[in-house]
Amino acid sequence: MKVIFLSVFSLILGCNSIKEFEYISNSNDRKYKDFVSQHDANTYTNIVSKKGTFYLYKPCDLGFQQLIEINDNKIVIEAGETFEYQIKSVIHNNDIIDYEIYNDFEMGNLLMKTLDDNKVLFKLKDKDAISYFLMTSFSSVTNYPLIIHHCNEKRTEMDFDSLDLERIWHHGFE
Repeated sequence: MKVIFLSVFSLILGCNSIKEFEYISNSNDRKYKDFVSQHDANTYTNIVSKKGTFYLYKPCDLGFQQLIEINDNKIVIEAGETFEYQIKSVIHNNDIIDYEIYNDFEMGNLLMKTLDDNKVLFKLKDKDAISYFLMTSFSSVTNYPLIIHHCNEKRTEMDFDSLDLERIWHHGFE
């Protein structure tokens, strides 16, 4: 009876010892490689800031994952929902690339501004709104540590620094 109790107790302690948020800085770690291997260099993923340090973030609820994939003739944006656009034209203007995009429902623009060697800021303009996305290419992800949110059911996501992406679009990181 004592052996069964100790086994169950050990199992409970073992399950509770798994951290809800796991920080991985080694890009050779299996979990890090799994995260990176899901996408190619044409895909961008969101980066977040926590106490002034930038991270990749794998959320519990994949609805919080933001991805932008740019191909020769289409752009796919995942930000809670997935939207696919055809590219009508591409204009290079100084440090901004302007993709004129459309789908069956709307037309708009996806502007891409390089902030530094690893950070890109996207500005999505459609008929109803303007949205900003701070991202990095999957070819540059190894420059950032990864935070993985482990959960078996939906949980509250981690809180991050609030960044004024509109100000950063106009003024950069001052």
